[in-house]
Amino acid sequence: MLYRRIILDIACKGELSEVLLTATMDETTSMLLEQMEQEGLVKMHTKGMTVTPAGRAFIRNICHVFDKRSRDEGTRGSRLFSKAI
Repeated sequence: MLYRRIILDIACKGELSEVLLTATMDETTSMLLEQMEQEGLVKMHTKGMTVTPAGRAFIRNICHVFDKRSRDEGTRGSRLFSKAI
């Protein structure tokens, strides 16, 4: 339910609170978000994370960072979901 809330907040509101961000942060998530921030897709701040205007076109990719089950399936070579272009 936590990951569902996170993905919905990002997809619908374009932001994620510090509480939810902290609750799910791990090494991989941190690395991926740092890369997305460098690319200008998200903005990390003390209150959490915000999707930038440029990042809106990549909202699916941003949500994917928090979908650990889908991320794990992709690393095993089997894909459950379609691939973003």
